[in-house]
Amino acid sequence: MRGKIDRKSCKVTNCPHILYYTRFPSASPPSRNIFQNLKEGSDLWFGVSNKYYTAYLSDADAVSLTRLFQQRHLLAHTQGVIDSDYITHTGDPTYQVGQRLVIREAAVRQCLSLIEKLIAGMASDAPT
Repeated sequence: MRGKIDRKSCKVTNCPHILYYTRFPSASPPSRNIFQNLKEGSDLWFGVSNKYYTAYLSDADAVSLTRLFQQRHLLAHTQGVIDSDYITHTGDPTYQVGQRLVIREAAVRQCLSLIEKLIAGMASDAPT
């Protein structure tokens, strides 16, 4: 079953992943935008749940989500121009430094599906 996300009201204080994180008594307030970085978000989640995001995603899914998050980063910070950090973090052979990123509808849908899968896993482990 896929989790539901209200994408219109998703803010730092009411995104599902933040809500599930803050249900843990040991949870400290997350820093702003911590969950935009998969490694830092996963490490933070591990600190309260004893599980990394990879407990909820296959290896292939984790690699895809990392690539998709890195692409989001490029869109936000370089207007979609590939930089060396993107190549280093993703190993994506599709692009070379300086090329412009092409985002297709299927990639957006895949990203949303993987985020929903991750959130559903987090929800199953969060205290009620």
